[in-house]
Amino acid sequence: PLDDFDRDYIEGAIPGALSMMRGVAARCAGGRLVVQQAAGVELDPARIGEVLLASVRRTFPRLKGARVEIIFDAGLLQEMAPAVQAEREARDAAIRGATEEAAPEFYGCVACSPFAPDHICILTPERNPQCGRPYGMIKTGALYGYDDMSSIHHSQLHRDINSFRVVEK
Repeated sequence: PLDDFDRDYIEGAIPGALSMMRGVAARCAGGRLVVQQAAGVELDPARIGEVLLASVRRTFPRLKGARVEIIFDAGLLQEMAPAVQAEREARDAAIRGATEEAAPEFYGCVACSPFAPDHICILTPERNPQCGRPYGMIKTGALYGYDDMSSIHHSQLHRDINSFRVVEK
C-alpha cells in the first residue's frame, strides 16, 4: 500500500538503478525518464525489468509484490501520458498538502547517531530533519527497510539497526 511519498521516492531511485547497467545512462528530466545507451549496446526489455526489480528489492527489502512493466510502444506511451501526468500532479498536490495532523504516524531518524549519539529527529510531513534528508526518504526507509546510512554505522551498537523507524503519534 504505497502512498504518494513512497511512490515519489521509489520512482526517483529508478535512474540510479538503470545507470548501473553497462553502457546505460538514465536521468529524470521534466517529469520524464530519459534513458540513453552507448553505441553498440542493445537494451533487452526483460533485462531492464530484471535490473529495476532487483534494485527495488535490494534497496527496499520489506517491499513486497513489486513488479516492473517496460513499454516501448510509442503509441501506447502517448495514450498513457495524460493519465500519468494527472497522477503525478495529484501525487505532488497530496505531498504539498500533507499535514502533521492528518499523518497516521510519525517517523524517527537516528542517522546522525555516529556523530550525535543522543539525538533523534521525529519527522512529520511538515517537519523535516535538521540534516535536510527528505521526509519521503525516511518514511519509505522506515516502512520498507531502506537505510542510506548503513555504510557509516560502524559501531557494534548500530550495525544491524535501521536509521529510520515508525513512531506512533
